[in-house]
Amino acid sequence: APLVLTDTLGAGLTFGAVAANPGGFTPDTAGNPLTFTLPSGTVPGTYLVTYTAVVDADATGSVGNSVVPTGGGDPDPECP
Repeated sequence: APLVLTDTLGAGLTFGAVAANPGGFTPDTAGNPLTFTLPSGTVPGTYLVTYTAVVDADATGSVGNSVVPTGGGDPDPECP
């Protein structure tokens, strides 16, 4: 199955941009949550996707987000 990373940006954060090379992932950044899909059949290995989130000027307190991996062939994928 494809490996999907789902990143829900918390209040006070706005998506910035995906780095030039999303590491094999197909990004969907049209809304919140953001999703990044690594297709099924991808050769096992390490794949990095890098992107930015911008702290809004009117953000107060603390900001945060969480990334949740689902699918893939590993029942417990690492998500740094």
